Amino acid sequence: MQGVVGREVANLAAAALHDSFSATEAEGKRARARLLSSAGGPASAWLFQTPSAPSLRLSDFAFVVNGRQRLGLGAPTDVPALPCGGERCSELRQSAPDHPQSCTEVAHERWVRHQFKASAWRATARSAGCATSGEPHYARLATTAAGRDAAGLRRGDIVIDMMDGRVVVVDVTVSHPAAASHVDAAARSAGATARKREVEKKREWAAVGDGSGYEFRPLAAESFGRLGPESMSLLSEFGDMASAGGLVSKAAFVKSALTRISCAVARGNALVYGGATRKAVRAAGRGFLPGLQVPLQDVALL
Repeated sequence: MQGVVGREVANLAAAALHDSFSATEAEGKRARARLLSSAGGPASAWLFQTPSAPSLRLSDFAFVVNGRQRLGLGAPTDVPALPCGGERCSELRQSAPDHPQSCTEVAHERWVRHQFKASAWRATARSAGCATSGEPHYARLATTAAGRDAAGLRRGDIVIDMMDGRVVVVDVTVSHPAAASHVDAAARSAGATARKREVEKKREWAAVGDGSGYEFRPLAAESFGRLGPESMSLLSEFGDMASAGGLVSKAAFVKSALTRISCAVARGNALVYGGATRKAVRAAGRGFLPGLQVPLQDVALL
């Protein structure tokens, strides 16, 4: 009874907080989108992880910056945002704390976040017993000339043997609900951004893979950690496979996989916000040098 009452009180408080923000003004819609996207277990999995493996460990900066993003605060720095816009950036909201999530000047960092998430999904598939390969060429998967033309040089992220005759092609994507292109829908419905991206990815695949025999699964996540329905469905399938041997429960496997994926997105978010501050360092002086990937890796040369 205590649990039931507690959840109901929490739901009422969450609804009141959501309704306290304007549904028509830009900042109010962004706040609503942030609150809806941050709610739920998958979006919060990184907060409760036990750092028992490298894939589950977050740096202090990563933990802080993801917490600040959930609060609408952005990176922990007093350095003002540098001017963006025109040819270098597609949005003019450079004063917004979460602008790095949409800024084209940190596109490389967002690509690395994408790779983190793809690696987490591949590890999850292999943990369930599935064989995988990375970056399948769409043109090689298409069975028609029209499909190969539509594919061009595009690649997926993972191809998976599901051990039941199905071969699944996976395309991973991460998007930001508070971005101008998503915020209207995201402010009204939780997970709207992830669902939209899954629909878009399926439409793109249809021109390439219809009739190919491959099953396509777009695995969309939002930058606050919420996963799309296709992601949750595939995780459930992996959980069934992993638990079939009786060595692990489905619930435990899915929880572990959610935590791995959540931490991957959180580490990527730290890179995105860190990229914005590196941009300030690059612009402030001359002869920019990036930091070493492994701290003090050249100490023997000193």
